[in-house]
Amino acid sequence: MYTYKSPVGTFWIKPDGKGNFVLGIENQELEVHYSPWVAADNVSIHVTGYPEWDKLGGIVSGPSDLSEWTKKNNPYSQRDH
Repeated sequence: MYTYKSPVGTFWIKPDGKGNFVLGIENQELEVHYSPWVAADNVSIHVTGYPEWDKLGGIVSGPSDLSEWTKKNNPYSQRDH
């Protein structure tokens, strides 16, 4: 799991168990992507489907790519499903 603390909340990216990655913020799922890099790019360019973040494009910069996110161990491993 990856996290990024933004001014509007903490974004996260985690595997969905089906080969894709879910982008979310706090307790809300936003989008599903084939790659965590694509999900991180959407945060970078402010096209996440989360209006509070997306409207800050050009005002507040986010991480330029996934390498600037914090990587954490996912407490919900695949074997738990």
